[in-house]
Amino acid sequence: MAVDDLHPDLTVTRRAPEPEPSFPGFDPVAALDGLGAVWSPDFDAYASGEVGAHQVRCALCETCPCSCPEFGTAEHFALVDRRHGRRT
Repeated sequence: MAVDDLHPDLTVTRRAPEPEPSFPGFDPVAALDGLGAVWSPDFDAYASGEVGAHQVRCALCETCPCSCPEFGTAEHFALVDRRHGRRT
């Protein structure tokens, strides 16, 4: 049953305001880049719908499928350091 069926005289005279961004001028990509985030080389293609998630290379090892060492191992942390350009 539609609202008009319940209240035939009801008319919408006012629309809800368009939502405003919580932080006008805030650029989340710039903020993450400033924190040293490392992106998958395929992220833009994925975000635009050009490729599916199964085609996105890992941001850390840059392969698809991911071939990262087990999380928390010395090899894993060495890969993190290398990807962020840190010398160990």
